[in-house]
Amino acid sequence: MLHMDGADNGTTFTDSSMSNHTITRNSGTTQTAIKKFGTASCYQDGTGTDTVGQLSIANSSDWDFGTGEFTIDFWLYLFTLGSNLNQKIIGCSNYSSGWQGWHLKKNHSQMKLHWEGGANTTAFNTGSSGSITAETWTHVALVKSGTTTKLYFNGVEQFSLAQNYAIQSTGSEAFQIGEGGADANWNLPKMYIDEVRVSKGVARWTSAFTPPVQPYATSRRLLSGSVDISGQPSGTNMKYKIETLNQSAAKQTRIQAVSLGWS
Repeated sequence: MLHMDGADNGTTFTDSSMSNHTITRNSGTTQTAIKKFGTASCYQDGTGTDTVGQLSIANSSDWDFGTGEFTIDFWLYLFTLGSNLNQKIIGCSNYSSGWQGWHLKKNHSQMKLHWEGGANTTAFNTGSSGSITAETWTHVALVKSGTTTKLYFNGVEQFSLAQNYAIQSTGSEAFQIGEGGADANWNLPKMYIDEVRVSKGVARWTSAFTPPVQPYATSRRLLSGSVDISGQPSGTNMKYKIETLNQSAAKQTRIQAVSLGWS
């Protein structure tokens, strides 16, 4: 989870999720003038032939989704649409005698999903979306639920794929945000990107939805399970308390259950 917050022209990026991945900044800065939420967004100017990702995170099993559910969502502000063929926005892939891994890329004014069904196989799939709008914030969400993968712009479905190939990383390639190549057909995207979230094992949306209106909060699960207190003897004075002693961010306690009955 990358909130992309920071000072103007900042160079520090932080993973706010419980995974706490280290973010390597190869280029790109936090900018305060154009942002979706918080204090800043990540600006990438689209220059150079960066093949390692303007922001990168070391390869991890977190990027190996297999045939399970997942959600990748972020806010995107692109400057140009039609002049560049391939601009990799986000993903974990490389090309070596065929694609390995997966990525979302801008192709002219559309977004495309490329994935490989595991290293050195031929399971290669693409899906083309409707047109994205330049110089405005667009919420992009790629969601796999069951055997169906869908792409949404601002909560509206753009394409749906029914294949159930395993989506895996390359085993060595880093997770990258903003990547180009030496080939003239591959260019770095000029963009702002904000509120990037990768959710493994969770299909957060399965139909049209309203995009988020505030930054995501980090979940801090301190206690889970079930307790049956229905047998409390009448007339006794029993108390139950949950304390979030190690929660320093939101100072909130939430009780979640299928049903709660109080008397």
